Amino acid sequence: MNLSKFRNYFLSAAAAAMLLTMPCFAEVPENQNCTPTVKTVQEQKLCSIHNVSLGMSEDEVRNTLGAPSFKNKRKTAWHYRSVSGGVRGQSDPQVKFENKTVKSVIGSTLNLNGKIVLQSKDSEENIEKALGPCPNKFKGVSDDILIYAYPEHKLQIVTQKGRIMVMGLGVE
Repeated sequence: MNLSKFRNYFLSAAAAAMLLTMPCFAEVPENQNCTPTVKTVQEQKLCSIHNVSLGMSEDEVRNTLGAPSFKNKRKTAWHYRSVSGGVRGQSDPQVKFENKTVKSVIGSTLNLNGKIVLQSKDSEENIEKALGPCPNKFKGVSDDILIYAYPEHKLQIVTQKGRIMVMGLGVE
């Protein structure tokens, strides 16, 4: 693996790990008079990553993406490789389950109403075009990393140097 590929792989892995460990949504009330409410978004499954949305069952995920490439030891996290539109050689998407329903999903393709609206490497400008004004933006682990948080969708988008790296639904 050449140095450039290793650097990109490392940054993507670091961004995904950062999403998994951030406490952002633990402090945000479920509905801050945003429309639509989190519950409505989840029930209608408007917002998804690789067409996987919060609250889906294991069977629904399997029907959407097929069998996972591998699962963690407890079988609570499914990892996919070679999914159309996914990042090559990395788990994309990564789906975490709690009580056999999707608790969080991290990946490179964001869908609204089944239509792809954002992908990794898109510019930051496309984020607000697709989702509207961002209520919460904050710096990441370095000055060139910016995180867009949309609590009404339980969505976070990590960017670096103005480009989308990874997106997460239900990450806390």
